[in-house]
Amino acid sequence: MKNNNSEKLTKWQKFIIFVSFVVGCAITYCSGMAIKNHSRLVETRVVLDKKIEENANLRKELGQLYHELGETKSRLVKMEKQVKNKGTASTSTSRLVCGKPGTIAQKLNNPFNIKRRYDGGKWKGEIGHDSQGHVHFIDVEHGIRAAAYVLKSYYKKHNISTLESIIVRFCGGNDDYVRFLSRRLKLQPDEKFNVMRRLPELLQAMSKYESGKELPDECLVTLDLAREL
Repeated sequence: MKNNNSEKLTKWQKFIIFVSFVVGCAITYCSGMAIKNHSRLVETRVVLDKKIEENANLRKELGQLYHELGETKSRLVKMEKQVKNKGTASTSTSRLVCGKPGTIAQKLNNPFNIKRRYDGGKWKGEIGHDSQGHVHFIDVEHGIRAAAYVLKSYYKKHNISTLESIIVRFCGGNDDYVRFLSRRLKLQPDEKFNVMRRLPELLQAMSKYESGKELPDECLVTLDLAREL
């Protein structure tokens, strides 16, 4: 009887050992999978955090663009009101005088000191030029239009979208000119921006530096540059 009981006990022990082995293997496998899944979860979280940060930056940039657009619209509304109040909304800019007395801008209706075209063609409204090649326009409107066309060409055709690169292309470079525009437009010299969106204020600032006299707001409203170019 003792031998039978001992034999039965031995079999039971073997069973316990087998079950323990199986359970141990299962625990080891589950632990390994848990560690592996945890590592994947950590990696996924890192990627997700990076995407969240990128989206936050994009939202910030979009917010800045909306803010700039809102400011531009406000300025245009203000300018249009001023024009209506003065009763000059339909007045031709040909009666306006630009630049300080004796300047090229004042004498040639050329507030940006635009020179003759390199391709030999003529600017719209060109009626002559001086000895240095500065164009004489029939009126101020055409002088402004020529400058707007130049800046549009820089941006659309040549991908020039910083104040620094604009002035290098426009007049060979001028640090003082760039600093002046930077202060006026609140942009860094090498900061890219949408030239067409800020074209009116860029033209106004450039005319101030080039001719010493800022163009009246009504010049840029009545021109409707977006349609003209």
